[in-house]
Amino acid sequence: MLEFSLSHADQTPPRAEIADAASVDSHWAKISRRIATGDSAAFEQFFEAYFQFTFDTARQATGRDAQTCLDIVQESMLKLMRCLKPLGGQNELNAFVRVVTRSVAYDWLRKETRRQRAVARLESETQDPRDQRSLADEEQLRWLEEQLQSLDPQLRQIIDWRYRWGWTLQAIASKVGLQPGAVDGRIQRALNKIRQQAEGERDE
Repeated sequence: MLEFSLSHADQTPPRAEIADAASVDSHWAKISRRIATGDSAAFEQFFEAYFQFTFDTARQATGRDAQTCLDIVQESMLKLMRCLKPLGGQNELNAFVRVVTRSVAYDWLRKETRRQRAVARLESETQDPRDQRSLADEEQLRWLEEQLQSLDPQLRQIIDWRYRWGWTLQAIASKVGLQPGAVDGRIQRALNKIRQQAEGERDE
């Protein structure tokens, strides 16, 4: 298996050592023909020249970290070694390498998306139903607390005395200077309003 190193990261397809564009095209056309015949030395030359180009293409296609892009480069190079055919010059070679690398990169993204969905599904299936109920209960309690906090402070205190501390209507009435029936009426109206609010949100 090919081994890759970031030591090649500053390399680009060689141009300076070749006199002109026609010579560049001729050079890479010969390289592609040699690779197509299984010439390992030609592929090594291609790899050295095209590592950075392939790496940059992988990063552009995925936006992922360096290690992920190195994995994509490795798979792309292996695929290119098997399927590269004689080409007319460097532009054709660039285009072919870009297409192959992007194909490998997009396959990687699709596999990663399927993997993440499978993990999420597995986590959901293995979650204890009691934990799910607990989360739902916490959300309901949090919502109820928000509704109570929106009430008039005195009314909120009355409800607290009644349901948290278990005071009788008579005790609450004596505390706030109202009749027990008036206290009960205020409590019931507040609770009915909260119930209606909850039903309205469920229907949305």
